[in-house]
Amino acid sequence: MKFCNEAFGSSIGQKVIMASTGLLMCLFLVGHFLGNLLLYVGKDPFNQYANALSSTKLIYLAEFGLVAILALHVFSAIKLTAENRRARPEAYKKKNTAGKATWMSSYMFHSGMVVLIFILFHIYSFKFGAWDNHLVRYPNTLYDHVTISFQSLPYSSGYVVGVVFLGFHLSHAFKSAFITLGIARKSTLKTLNRASEIFSILVAAGFSSFPIYFYFF
Repeated sequence: MKFCNEAFGSSIGQKVIMASTGLLMCLFLVGHFLGNLLLYVGKDPFNQYANALSSTKLIYLAEFGLVAILALHVFSAIKLTAENRRARPEAYKKKNTAGKATWMSSYMFHSGMVVLIFILFHIYSFKFGAWDNHLVRYPNTLYDHVTISFQSLPYSSGYVVGVVFLGFHLSHAFKSAFITLGIARKSTLKTLNRASEIFSILVAAGFSSFPIYFYFF
């Protein structure tokens, strides 16, 4: 209990929590993307994959863990942003660029809120959507629901915008997490920056490929 209070009560503790939960969500993104690649294989393989996930009771534990990780990440982000604003109640008259701050690093909270809205909408659309792989409650399977959704221009466009913002967010967050946790070294910063850029591009391009493919093809 004392450790939890110290973690949430200090800025350093909150940064560590945000970095740790962020990297865990990055791992989930990789797994989620690899599973979604079955959309390109076909209807039956993708639905079998979805059935395999939903047929085990461990899915509830995994979903609870993901919700908890996301909640901790968002809570830490909000708390840190509020503390930073209290420490700087007046806006700078002149923006200082000497600290090599990028546009995205300056708007991490804003991009994070866009990504959060996208995640909540994504969960609502697919987790609680009108689909049933056993075709009892609804006439469409998950594969059908995904392909029909992506054939809608507003939905596909919104999805692409969401994952592009996710990529922008990751371009700074991924490397920052390693730095915060003390994993990065001065000798590896250049490599870490490049890895962060590559990872963010792959995530944005990879997830964008699904709506683009099903909308046009």
